[in-house]
Amino acid sequence: MSIAFRRAGVVALAGLVLVLSSCGDGQRKKVYPARGRVVDAAGKPVAGATVVFHPLDDPDDSRHKPAATTDTEGNYTLTTYLETDGAPLGEYAVTLEWRPARRSLSEPEQPDRLKGKFREAKTSPFRASIKQGDNEIPPFQLP
Repeated sequence: MSIAFRRAGVVALAGLVLVLSSCGDGQRKKVYPARGRVVDAAGKPVAGATVVFHPLDDPDDSRHKPAATTDTEGNYTLTTYLETDGAPLGEYAVTLEWRPARRSLSEPEQPDRLKGKFREAKTSPFRASIKQGDNEIPPFQLP
């Protein structure tokens, strides 16, 4: 057997091991569908707000925080691993930012309309629970 053939076999085997090890769900928690709505003080939809759920049981965990952006009706569906897959069980602090939409990628990001008031998990008044099954989160109403 030639050296080149053996090297190709070793590279192929190493690649297979890498692919198989990355396919494991050892780091993934089971998620449950979760959706909600963000409204302003008058109860009108808030479009384009970024909603991030921060787990209270592991506040330092920076991996895979459930998040979403509200649509034109203020509705959102959480994503943790795959688009709109939901969120793991638990209690969450919820942060919100609301920036005007950029018209192009070259346009600079605009300031948060909420002035950072709800940007930090430790100080945000918003909380949510994710339970087994389908979750309809009560609306978050901005002051």
